[in-house]
Parts: sequence; structure tokens; C-alpha cells
Amino acid sequence: MAFYPGCATPLARAASYRPGAPTRIHIGDLDDWTSAASCVELGKAMASRSEDLRVTTYRNSHHGFDSPTGSLVHRMDVPNGVNPGQGVHVGPNEAARDAANASVRAFLRE
Repeated sequence: MAFYPGCATPLARAASYRPGAPTRIHIGDLDDWTSAASCVELGKAMASRSEDLRVTTYRNSHHGFDSPTGSLVHRMDVPNGVNPGQGVHVGPNEAARDAANASVRAFLRE
């Protein structure tokens, strides 16, 4: 299980990349800290080779969407986000958190 990972490195090696175990990636579609787009592309590349790596994006969700507390904040102290120098957004999304938690539990039951 990976929540909002950086997928650029494995995507750059997608032709030879092989996950070491069945992998599920959960990421917010609005994540501007780590790119959801690169994870989605990685998921497509893995699906084309029947690798057991699946990506789920969560609508209207930023980095940290699974946090049980807090509110959406704009962090200017993170210089290396999707848009360098513009900061990143971090904050919970209750619906996305609940959906992700249910997905994780279902995967673990498998």
C-alpha cells in the first residue's frame, strides 16, 4: 500500500520496472506535492504488462487526504512540489479517506 508516493522514478523505468509485491497506490487527483499523473501513467504501464500494481485517484483530494484531523493548508516550506516554488496543499478529505481505508481493508482480506 502506498499513499501519495512519488511515481516519477519507476515511471521513467516503466519498461523494466517490476513491483516486488502486489501494490496499491492511493493518491489525490489534486495532489500538488507528488504527481497523481505520473502514478496514473505508471499504473497504465503496469497494466499493459499485467503487473499487479493498481492506482486509485481520489476526487477533490490533496496530499494527506487520509488524515483524520486538520484542514487544508498551503505549505510554502515545500519547494519541490509539482509546481516548484509555489508550495503545496495538504489536507484531509473525509470521503476519500473512508474510501481509501475501505479499499485497503478489502485488499488485505484478499
